[in-house]
Amino acid sequence: MTTPTNPISLYPLLLDHLGRDSEDRTVIELLENTLATYGKPDFDDEDERDVYDWVLVRRKGVEIGFVDRAYHEGKPYYAWYSEGAILAQVYFYCGFDDVAPYVGELPNKITWQDDRTAVLAKMQTSIGFRRQSALSDVWEFDDYLLTMNYNEETQLVERIVFHLKNPPLPTPKDIAPPDFITLAKHLYQPITNPDFINLWQGHLDDDALTEANEDDEIDLTESYGLKLHIANQTGEPLLQGISFYANREMDSVGWQGLLPFDIRFDDSPKVLLNKINQEPREIDVDVNDGYAVWDFDDFSMHVLFSTFKNEILRVQISSPIFD
Repeated sequence: MTTPTNPISLYPLLLDHLGRDSEDRTVIELLENTLATYGKPDFDDEDERDVYDWVLVRRKGVEIGFVDRAYHEGKPYYAWYSEGAILAQVYFYCGFDDVAPYVGELPNKITWQDDRTAVLAKMQTSIGFRRQSALSDVWEFDDYLLTMNYNEETQLVERIVFHLKNPPLPTPKDIAPPDFITLAKHLYQPITNPDFINLWQGHLDDDALTEANEDDEIDLTESYGLKLHIANQTGEPLLQGISFYANREMDSVGWQGLLPFDIRFDDSPKVLLNKINQEPREIDVDVNDGYAVWDFDDFSMHVLFSTFKNEILRVQISSPIFD
């Protein structure tokens, strides 16, 4: 291997490689020469969820994330693992455990000694749209996201990530999502009710009802972007709850209808909490994701959100009877 490039050039160099094929000559040279690592992405095509792989260079304080190209582009599952991978994520670390702190240039002259206030001041000139959560700020640009993670106690920046945005899956044009208020009224009611069946434009057919009996759920993620959760405690299938998914979450086309409290999937965790004028019964926030739970008169609500992207991933409502 050749002598590694001066670390001050790593940040712009790595950012320039976002989106490039993992077999591209420049990516191979980046790994072998610039980062001085033999690590390469290795996907397990036997695991249908193994679409990301990472190369951690501990002595440099950087990590490179790769994604299966076909998955990233939103192609069907049978096309995955057939078109190679692309460089999709670049991580810079302040140092932890046996990972050395990254030394060199960072965006907007940010340093590891900057706290959140200092980072926001330095990022004021950025034209990206910002989303906030308790532990991170995310700026959205045309092709990628920039995530700043902060230490919970000191509020010092401790991780900086550039990551490509996944193109959205196309939404079926013939789908008319049911009204949310109507759906909530059907909680703890039989799913065989003709009024409920008629809401789904023929998608709640005999095969779907059989699926409900066998799996306790009906998967409509490819049409409506949701799952219906079923309970059979009374001898007939009752609607226990509904999970509404964002586009690409669990390979869903995304729920296109309204959500309670005017929640939107592109809301940040901070916006989510501001929209609901009630303290959650339970809330937990981690470096990459989090959730919050509320109890209301007509239903309980569990919201899963990403703190890696600072957006809503899933909104689940359920009958208080089952909660």
